[in-house]
Amino acid sequence: MAIGKQQDEWVTITANIGSACSVTVTEKDVQHRSILGRTRRIPRRDIATVLYAPRLNTGNNQHGDWLVLLDEHDRPLLRLTSHYIWSHEGIKQVCEAVGGPTVNMPDTQARVVGLHYPKAMPYRTAHPNIFGGIIAALLVAVIVVGVIAVEADSFP
Repeated sequence: MAIGKQQDEWVTITANIGSACSVTVTEKDVQHRSILGRTRRIPRRDIATVLYAPRLNTGNNQHGDWLVLLDEHDRPLLRLTSHYIWSHEGIKQVCEAVGGPTVNMPDTQARVVGLHYPKAMPYRTAHPNIFGGIIAALLVAVIVVGVIAVEADSFP
């Protein structure tokens, strides 16, 4: 992960998975370059809140830093997490570079963030047990339908 390239208030961080994925904060916008090379520009005037949750517990004792840039309706414009792609230092550096009104929620649970900012987190992250139960129920339903279909074909 490379942190740096500070030039005229610019901050660029690259992902742990390679330099193809990066976030650049300039004085006018935040640029997110995806792993496929697509660059998305978020004007800084559209960013109403910076939600920073260091050491967020997302379930099963998985802790990671989360940074979510929200618009005025609390919809996420950009989400960064330190689980696999971004480093802790990189997320913190982006948070400091973006500035603006920052909500800092250290050492908290994902469901607590989901209660205060319901649109900021994916449902599977805010409610991992419920999401896991839904997936398990769907798998059981598929298996039951498969067994019924096989038994229906075995009778003449």
